[in-house]
Amino acid sequence: MFLAREEDKHREIIEKMAEKFEGERTEPKKINIDIMGEFMVIAERLAELIQKPDFTVDEVYEVSMQAELVSEKLYRELAGYAATENTRLILEILADMERNHYNILKKQYDYIMRYPDIYKEEFYDQLMKDINFNF
Repeated sequence: MFLAREEDKHREIIEKMAEKFEGERTEPKKINIDIMGEFMVIAERLAELIQKPDFTVDEVYEVSMQAELVSEKLYRELAGYAATENTRLILEILADMERNHYNILKKQYDYIMRYPDIYKEEFYDQLMKDINFNF
């Protein structure tokens, strides 16, 4: 849920950027972004995973971590096309945030794999509710 809220924040940032630059728009610049193919692969894998009644924690983490890395690549690539320094900076910040999301997922996945029994205990759910991820 934390990461889902973070992605919502990214969408809001991009929407605000689009609104702010609405009046400053010039002729649209068509760019070819190679990373979009990777997005399609991950979207397809996610769709397949959702359809599986017996998907595993490993599969969820694998796809989620890949999605974060691809998002980081996208923002970095877009930063190279930014028309202004502020836009470039915002896109680079978003890329860094995606890397942080990957690191959160990776660390949690490593703990799940190392200590699987802890994640089956009822106190884990409460621990996750109590942790303040807004650091």
